[in-house]
Amino acid sequence: MTTINEIKFDHVDPVLRERFATADASKGQVLQPQPLPRAMMLAEIKQELKPTTVTVDDILATIPSGLLRRDGWGEIFFLEDCAVFVYQYQRGGGWSVFACSVGDPSEWVKGRRVFSRK
Repeated sequence: MTTINEIKFDHVDPVLRERFATADASKGQVLQPQPLPRAMMLAEIKQELKPTTVTVDDILATIPSGLLRRDGWGEIFFLEDCAVFVYQYQRGGGWSVFACSVGDPSEWVKGRRVFSRK
């Protein structure tokens, strides 16, 4: 069982702390990435690429899988009520996790990836 205590985090958004504290990777599944074909806002990503809604358990299962980039580029996940961005600036550094509204007007550049169930 992988828990938040077994993964090094530099930051977990206060909105997500309680969910991450009680999450269990053994209840989740490793998610698959899909690169953005162009610069897109979150609402466009959700509408056009149709990623599945995931759980915090799934995110915890995916972090140690080696699939996430470790160069500071945020990876995108969609929970039921928000978008989640996970990134690590350098190998060996901790992971940072932030939450944001799906209606956020920020644009994500081509090549960023959204994670989803197969």
